[in-house]
Amino acid sequence: MLLTLEIRRDEEAATAARVVCRTSIARSNCYDDAMDAPPAGSASAMHVPAARTVGPHILLVEDNPVNREVAVGMLESLGCTTDAADNGWTALKAMATATYDAVLMDCQMPVMDGLAASGEIRRREQASGAARVPIIALTANAMEGDREQCLAAGMDDFLSKPFTQQQLATLLRRWLALRALPETERRDLSRIPLIDAGVLRNIAALAKPALLNSMIDLYLQHSPDLVGAIETAAENMQSEGLSQAVHTLKSSTSNLGGSRLALVAKECEALVREGGITQAAPIVARIRKEHQDFCAALMRERSSNAA
Repeated sequence: MLLTLEIRRDEEAATAARVVCRTSIARSNCYDDAMDAPPAGSASAMHVPAARTVGPHILLVEDNPVNREVAVGMLESLGCTTDAADNGWTALKAMATATYDAVLMDCQMPVMDGLAASGEIRRREQASGAARVPIIALTANAMEGDREQCLAAGMDDFLSKPFTQQQLATLLRRWLALRALPETERRDLSRIPLIDAGVLRNIAALAKPALLNSMIDLYLQHSPDLVGAIETAAENMQSEGLSQAVHTLKSSTSNLGGSRLALVAKECEALVREGGITQAAPIVARIRKEHQDFCAALMRERSSNAA
């Protein structure tokens, strides 16, 4: 699905005050946010705080109502809770009353454009000591100079319009460190077996009866060091070391049928490859938890084989 860019100027003017607001739970009607008067010449500021769900909370800042409608639909289908604003000033009002996991910011908007809004967000974060929220620029201009301008304004990344839902998902996964974006394989992680019994049966069926237990022993002996290396590399922002350690863990885990841990390791590997090591802490914590569960399952498997 491509994000539409074309809209007639008269339609844009007629709907300038309309903000499309939806959440992943239900659609809501917008209401006037009258805490303060908007700048002269601006449309009424409108904002609906979205009810928090398990998904990421995203602020979409886009003045084109067609683009806004499509982007909100994409975000909802990715499991995100979405608030919408139609210019940078309205976005600042929203961020004063809610916390967001990421901001998708159009660059060219009336009242206050995305560059000015991003600069003000960074100024407020620095003044208050608040955590830095990822700001992703949305722009129809794909020139290298435009990208540099966005980054200089305090934005973190760049998404050219028109974009697909897959492109949006990839970028959000990079900056949200896969925290809650429900791709089918991740949404159904609990349904993925901790151990693929078929892999273990194949090993046990080989000519050497003790091979499976030997492989389990080696894994239990060496894999904790790999997990430690992953945590150290992530903490020290060592992309190459993290990539190597997580790749090795994924490979050795797969050899023993650790489907769930191997999947999480694969996601971490992809995140690092896309340059998202600064956002790796949550998935590294997941690796630690899945590794503990997998090792416990291997120990049970070994005990049953010994019996």
